[in-house]
Amino acid sequence: MEAEFGGEISSTAALVFITFVLILLVCGIPSNTLFLWTFLRIKRLRQIHNAFVGNLAMADFLITTYLLPFNLVFLLNKDIRIPDWLCHLNGTFAHVVFSTSVISVSTIAVHRYVKICHFNLCAQIYTRSSVSVMIASVWIIGILFALPLLCMEHSLIFDPTLQMCIFNRYVNQSYSICYMLVCLFAPVGITMICYFKIFAYVRRHKQKLLSWNNGIGQQRFKNDVRSTKSTFVVFVLYLLLYSLFGILAMFFKKHSQISPELHAISIYLAFANSCVNTFIYGFMNKRVLSAYKEALSCRRSHKVHDVSVLTQQRTSTNFKVFTVKARNVAWTSTNLPTTCH
Repeated sequence: MEAEFGGEISSTAALVFITFVLILLVCGIPSNTLFLWTFLRIKRLRQIHNAFVGNLAMADFLITTYLLPFNLVFLLNKDIRIPDWLCHLNGTFAHVVFSTSVISVSTIAVHRYVKICHFNLCAQIYTRSSVSVMIASVWIIGILFALPLLCMEHSLIFDPTLQMCIFNRYVNQSYSICYMLVCLFAPVGITMICYFKIFAYVRRHKQKLLSWNNGIGQQRFKNDVRSTKSTFVVFVLYLLLYSLFGILAMFFKKHSQISPELHAISIYLAFANSCVNTFIYGFMNKRVLSAYKEALSCRRSHKVHDVSVLTQQRTSTNFKVFTVKARNVAWTSTNLPTTCH
């Protein structure tokens, strides 16, 4: 295990990064936890497109609750050094969850494309069993690409900024190219194509879609477009927050050529992406936002349930009263004396 990152960040930069990491922890852990809790608790939120978002939230939850605190430990105590076995464990774990996070963004985009552009095929392709297989496959791909790191010598190097081992992309060029194609460029490219086709389709067929099915289809279409916009914002933020990390990885041949402060900024921006995904998705989607409120307010959810029950009881009672009145009117009309004109 080699440490190729030279130098240490200044005390001023460390103070700034400590503040930033604390903000990420305060925002990231509750937002991802809230979405997962709401997804499990509120039945109407357990839909297929939210299942893919939930998978992304799970990856982000693991990043913010397990990996991010190691950054804070290092910033608070620069002399600390974790054991080699824990360093390798964290490096392999980070490789899995970051790969899963990228591929999950792509699965969300593909589902939105099928849902809007090929609505008739959506129910056939995305069933409960197929969605479970898709989500499991995302994690399996991440695990399969992490396993070679345990076999290749010097594949993981210690990064004091992260307080864990990270993938050394220079140790095996073939593996690095394959990993970048499958777990980075392909998911990003597929996501961009899907959103381009979605917005082009909506623009061409907007008037036709809005008049479909006398308002029911119109409302469904508006909800789908609104959800697509929120997931598109999540994707744009991913590109923006990971762009610096990607530029440094592509244009610098050695880790030692990157200043510690610049490297730290690229890492913390990447962590920030895992803290804002569910926050943005939730507050841009009215259905998810209302589910958030209901999940946080147990009393309110019971009241809503009671109101729905009372409404059903009142409706059934009114129907019975109306039926009785209708029968009385019919009986009265049959017993009225007839008059001849």
